[in-house]
Amino acid sequence: MADVHRITAIWQGFQGAPGYTKFSFMGLTDASALTAAATAVRTFFNGLATQLPSGSTVTVQSVAGVYDMANGMLIREDPILTPPAPVTGTATAGTLYSGGVGVYVTWLTGAVYNGHKVRGRTYLVPLVLGGASDGTLGTGTVTLVQNAANALVSSQAGKLAIWSKTFTKTEPITQIGGGLSTVTSANVPDKTGILRSRRD
Repeated sequence: MADVHRITAIWQGFQGAPGYTKFSFMGLTDASALTAAATAVRTFFNGLATQLPSGSTVTVQSVAGVYDMANGMLIREDPILTPPAPVTGTATAGTLYSGGVGVYVTWLTGAVYNGHKVRGRTYLVPLVLGGASDGTLGTGTVTLVQNAANALVSSQAGKLAIWSKTFTKTEPITQIGGGLSTVTSANVPDKTGILRSRRD
């Protein structure tokens, strides 16, 4: 079975912190590929720096978990030999924002798993948002996040992935199947995302 590398970024420096954003990758067969993936994740967040709250940071962790795709078990942790520097929010100090509100990215694959289209979603919360007069996101915010997402997909073509899972229907809940699908594009809808938990 294929292995899944999971690279985690930790958000700090705001009310409700820490937050965790996890990205799945496939085919990271050596240290240079793993470092490139971690660098691409850091570049993604750096593209959002102007709308990350002032004083906040997003740090890509120095190790990546390696999991069995089919059962979800941790196999090992691979070190990222050149850990990326933290990204620091550069939004104007004192700018008001809502701690539970931001933007979400939908990752598209074109694949099907267990009869369903495979898609993923990443919530980027909190962000200092530029709103439009009709209550939706401002064009600048949508463009900023869309460009960052497009760059991540492009730089990690064939490696950035969505990890689909199948679980038992009775207790104890156990993963009994899984699949990896390559991300082919990203979409940032013109509406806010509300995050209820920061622990996933």
